[in-house]
Amino acid sequence: DRGTLTLANGRARHGAIAFTGVNGVIRNLEGDGRMTLDAAARGPLAEMLRIVATSPVNDWIGKALATSTGSGNADLKLNLDLPLMHLDTSTAKGSVVLAGNDIRIAPDSPLLAGAKGRVEFTHKGFAISGASARVYGGDLTFDGGLQPDGTLRFNGQGTATADGLRRATELGQVARVATALAGRTSYRASLGFVRGEAEVNVTSNLVGLALNLPAPLAKAAETPLALRYQTTVEPLVAGQPARDTLRFELGGIVQAQYLREL
Repeated sequence: DRGTLTLANGRARHGAIAFTGVNGVIRNLEGDGRMTLDAAARGPLAEMLRIVATSPVNDWIGKALATSTGSGNADLKLNLDLPLMHLDTSTAKGSVVLAGNDIRIAPDSPLLAGAKGRVEFTHKGFAISGASARVYGGDLTFDGGLQPDGTLRFNGQGTATADGLRRATELGQVARVATALAGRTSYRASLGFVRGEAEVNVTSNLVGLALNLPAPLAKAAETPLALRYQTTVEPLVAGQPARDTLRFELGGIVQAQYLREL
């Protein structure tokens, strides 16, 4: 229509992802054309993550989601603004709604079971706020996203149970020690990514969790005892494999530090 092409209420499919309500307009076809597109989609979260991992977004977020896995379906809303003669200035925005999906961001990060929340994204990054999931046998609330320095970071707080910690094999020695624990406790946690490798920081006063260990490690459930579990990605050294440092502290009783190859 006089240099304008309109698409109304279209449908499309990308693998198992079904797009509906696709509405688009290309204006000024004879000159410096511009296309705007709105669409909604529903499909497997795992496939959406694969699309991210094979798109330019993967580099924008430091490959932080390259090994992420997810189950169940998710809902997507997408808006694109594409200057056809200058696609490098294109913009995108949208959202993904999680409705009870199981997600693991990295192989050595905790499983976010039954995750619920809304992920808002643009061509510059993404953020999630007010999300929730089951982690370490208890409820976790968290938020985070792509930071101004280009790193991906999440922060949360929740509760953990002794049984949930025993099942968290990604915690290594902590999961093995959890065989001597009973009860539940609250904690704060952060998860970040440096060069695609995970950094984890968990702190707790362990109130509510009993330690059935020989003295001086024994602790009644109501007694506070500060715990910190932290991994830090080390700077790259030419000719050497990537490494991180794991630190574990339990009050003034136990202090351990390990340098690990990744």
